[in-house]
Amino acid sequence: MTCPLCDAELDRSTLLEAEAGGRSLRGFRCPRDHGTFLPADLYFAWREHYEPADPPAEAVPSSDEVGDVKRAKLCPQDQHIMSRYRVRPEGGFWLDRCATCGGVWFDGEEWDATVEAGLLNRLPALLTDAWQRQADREVAHDGYEDRLRDRLGEDLDRVDGFRAWAWQHPQRHLIFSRLRERPDEPQETAD
Repeated sequence: MTCPLCDAELDRSTLLEAEAGGRSLRGFRCPRDHGTFLPADLYFAWREHYEPADPPAEAVPSSDEVGDVKRAKLCPQDQHIMSRYRVRPEGGFWLDRCATCGGVWFDGEEWDATVEAGLLNRLPALLTDAWQRQADREVAHDGYEDRLRDRLGEDLDRVDGFRAWAWQHPQRHLIFSRLRERPDEPQETAD
């Protein structure tokens, strides 16, 4: 197997030492420190025998902090193009996964960041379409909130406060109906 970034032969390596009757997690590392490859079969064999307790979730570093390489890569195991998966919506890094063999490539320091953030146990969930859709929705929502804040400034807090109050009101349908009317339109009176 070769590194998808520099074509160096990957070295077989122990990624995590065995603890309390478990087994070591084995994988492959680039000798030039470009990254780590974790074949799916080795990961699931390890998880079958040992379920590590996730440490408290730490802040996930950004792509730049872990040396994320933002270009297409070929899987070291089967040479298929790998897909990028967002680890966390709030500015985290991306992992590369092969859809054919399920192996995962960790650029630069992504392996250490994944372990330190307590994400190793949740790796299969992170690499699903459902997780990615949710992450994309959160990123879009955060972007929308940021644009609103840029345009409305402190008035956004007033709008949000009113909206929260209106949603709790028993006659909220009348409040929202009234808000949809233009102020200069003549109002119909109910007789």
